[in-house]
Amino acid sequence: MKKILFYLIAFSIVSCNQPTHTIEGTLANAEDNTTLYLEELFPESNPILVDSCEVKNGVFYFNVDEPTIGIYKIYERPNNFAILILKNGDEIKLDMDLENLSLYYGNGSIEIEGYVKVLNIFYNTKTREDSLKLVYQKAEGTSDQQMIKERIMVKYQEIMLNQKSKIENFVLENNDNFASLLALINLGGIDQYFDLYKSTSDTLDKYYLDNNWIANIKEEIISKEATSIGAIAPNFTINDTNGKQVSLSDFRGQYVLIDFWASWCKPCRDANPNLLRLYQQYKPQGLEIIGISLDDTTRTSNERNKWLNAIESDNINWIQVSDLIGAESETAQVYGVKSIPSTFLINKEGEIIAKDLNGTLLNQKLSEIFE
Repeated sequence: MKKILFYLIAFSIVSCNQPTHTIEGTLANAEDNTTLYLEELFPESNPILVDSCEVKNGVFYFNVDEPTIGIYKIYERPNNFAILILKNGDEIKLDMDLENLSLYYGNGSIEIEGYVKVLNIFYNTKTREDSLKLVYQKAEGTSDQQMIKERIMVKYQEIMLNQKSKIENFVLENNDNFASLLALINLGGIDQYFDLYKSTSDTLDKYYLDNNWIANIKEEIISKEATSIGAIAPNFTINDTNGKQVSLSDFRGQYVLIDFWASWCKPCRDANPNLLRLYQQYKPQGLEIIGISLDDTTRTSNERNKWLNAIESDNINWIQVSDLIGAESETAQVYGVKSIPSTFLINKEGEIIAKDLNGTLLNQKLSEIFE
């Protein structure tokens, strides 16, 4: 997610607008006039600065005008921040420490109180991790170093499994609490916890109407389902380098590798020599590759030339298409592409049979199909 700063509005106790929501907090280890900032975060757009304030006698106040339910960030500097959940009508009280804003205590809503429980789970895990690091450091250079390292790795896996279990239990027991969504986001992505994201977002959608975080996750789930293994690959029609329309449906009856890439993407460019070798080897047997570039002419006017130059420089001789609008590409969104390179292997019946195969794994899969 992109992050930029929004211009700050200095906090004042005397304000022309009557606040509908207050965050009150104590801040240990902070000098007077230390400035804190409050931003609202969004799933796929830049954060917006909501308020700022100065600490006085270890106390701070934020005023928020009609906050929507969502995820917010309090920070003193970029690498020292706290994440919290706010909604209209809450009167939040926080106990924080400037030396570590990320861990705090709070009350005033079920969402804040729930997320504090989540924070404690992660904090306890980190404390145990730090203890293991100390044990290993003491063992370095000793005859027992390797044995201790192996024991630490076993213990580390136990700690992470314990954390995973506790977070999953919290989500299942509190799936009507927005804190469960934030817990999941901290735990891992949709690919890793698909079923849990789906059930949680479905439940939360009934309690928190028209929320952008929930809507974004539900959209991603729909995209994941549409491009899951065994699903019929969504059709698309995009212009090639000569302006001729190319549709995926034109290649029904062939194996097709869809490759999302861009001229500026080094891992994509590094993968092209292997794709070239595979294309030369398997095209006679029915393989087609369609490269979909996420170069973006809305950023700079010469993006099209960069795309064409990359095709020439990398000796790409398979089909290349692009609408040259980057991540706004409808096809990239339908396929749920969040990073590149991203690949989808389609069989003769139009079904997705593999995703995100690169290098050796892609070589092995094509070998299984054609040899």
